[in-house]
Amino acid sequence: MGVWVLVGVAGAVGLAAGAQQLVGFGFALMAMPLLSVLVGPQDAVALAAIASLAGGTSMAWRLRHLAARPVLRRLVAGAALGLPLGVLALGHVPDAPLRIAVALAVLAMVAILAVGWRMREERPRTELAAGFVSGVMGTAIGISGPPVVLVLQAARMEQHRFRATTVTFFVVCDLATLPLLLGTGVVGLERWPAAVVAVPAALVGNRACEGLAHRVRTEQFRPLVLALLVLAAGVALASAV
Repeated sequence: MGVWVLVGVAGAVGLAAGAQQLVGFGFALMAMPLLSVLVGPQDAVALAAIASLAGGTSMAWRLRHLAARPVLRRLVAGAALGLPLGVLALGHVPDAPLRIAVALAVLAMVAILAVGWRMREERPRTELAAGFVSGVMGTAIGISGPPVVLVLQAARMEQHRFRATTVTFFVVCDLATLPLLLGTGVVGLERWPAAVVAVPAALVGNRACEGLAHRVRTEQFRPLVLALLVLAAGVALASAV
């Protein structure tokens, strides 16, 4: 693995970790398009899970008292059913379609957030369904956030409670994703030296934006994050076609 690939991995992960601190989501949305170009979609899912776990665990622990636990339990229950199905898709779909799927998922989420669309209601069964879809997407294309974000927005969840609930959900899913990827043989160890770079990059990006996240409102950074997501999706689409 070349030096510039490692530099790219570190940059993508650090940027994604900072975005997650500032707006409460966006790590996979930002990291996956870029990582899929650098190391391929299959390895990108594993790297994103490792980096997200490294950057998110401490954040989830610090915010644990704010997490909406009943909602979190329903999301996790749904994800437990969806994660294995996503692994099957990841192991059987070629690289180019996966990159396109990653880019389209990111662009769809950007469009939803940009127009301010919200679901009309929030129910326990909706949370279960969102967790299931999130689990499938998380292991298939490395992006598990959109269904969860939409459901929590429907609940009009307060900003910091939202951040605590989403990051805790992602950490739990990452802990389940890595054994599934390794146990099924979908991902090998060839490119995992990049994890040595990804982990500290996630920690640095997380730490660098932590204080800022408490001093400003999410809305101040959302336009910048959305613009960066569009750019990342464009890079993934260009590499696929």
